[in-house]
Amino acid sequence: MDHFLTSTRAQKNVILTNGVLRFAQIVVGIVTLGLYAQQIGYWLNHGIPGRVAYEIACGILAIVSGIILCIFPFILSYRPVAFAAVWDVIMFVLYSVALGLMRAVFGDHINSKGGYEVSDDKTFNDQVHKMRGNLWVNLAGMILFLVSAIMGTVLIITGRVVGRKSIV
Repeated sequence: MDHFLTSTRAQKNVILTNGVLRFAQIVVGIVTLGLYAQQIGYWLNHGIPGRVAYEIACGILAIVSGIILCIFPFILSYRPVAFAAVWDVIMFVLYSVALGLMRAVFGDHINSKGGYEVSDDKTFNDQVHKMRGNLWVNLAGMILFLVSAIMGTVLIITGRVVGRKSIV
């Protein structure tokens, strides 16, 4: 916390913006785990255990990443925000794949009118309806990690430009 108190106004803005983004990533991870925890039994018994496990792994990684990358800038420096851009790109790709995997599950059940097929299995219809919410959570995770990756990349580029100007 000492570092935060001695930071410049711009550095504090970066640290606080990073904190808000990371907190949102933690929330997305928790929501991901919460949604899949309710539905895991059904989907494990209906042919997509690997996809569910992948979604759960994404949720856990989002929570751990969010916690670690939220705390470091307050303690050490705002620079971990910049260097975390690579990890944010990896998490963006992971959430993109998660979105694609869940979209593929629903792609098999879309009728010609763009709606979901009505199955004789009421439980299946209920689960598909719940899983549509998971698609939005995956999209939110994807967007959050993309924004933090862009923020980190901008910090790396501006850090180099400022560093070069101070040398010359």
